[in-house]
Amino acid sequence: MSWYYSGGAANADPDASLGGAISSVAVGESLNDLFDDVGGAESEAGDVEYRCVYYVNETGGTLENVHVYVPGQPSGDDSFKAGKDLAGKNATADTIADEDTAPDPAVTFATSADYAAGIDLGTLANGDYHGVWVERTVPSSATAGTSSWTIRARGETAS
Repeated sequence: MSWYYSGGAANADPDASLGGAISSVAVGESLNDLFDDVGGAESEAGDVEYRCVYYVNETGGTLENVHVYVPGQPSGDDSFKAGKDLAGKNATADTIADEDTAPDPAVTFATSADYAAGIDLGTLANGDYHGVWVERTVPSSATAGTSSWTIRARGETAS
């Protein structure tokens, strides 16, 4: 089970992961592998940014009831939400003009903290994928500091 950037077949730039075709490059696990640092001006004014990634079932089998959820909100002032792209399974996600533009048609974002309340991606056979949007919100006058967060996908092995 892996996460891949959007933005074209070889995109490795998280800032260009704004929808479009799935990349062959997996998202890493360090703090800046999806979003950049929040600068002073962004922190003072507040900022909402979006990224599109693809969840890919690479388990070798079929997963049913795949849910995406955000079990670990950051320790700082910012927050993260996830929502599924409306194009559906094995489809190309919509593309947004820039990181400040919300996906259109509108994606429903949620802060589901556990599997049961997670965003339902349905059944994914080995190699199937689904676009997932991530929204980062930094409130105005946010406190400076380092934060981390977690996004997960989980499914049940098909019987």
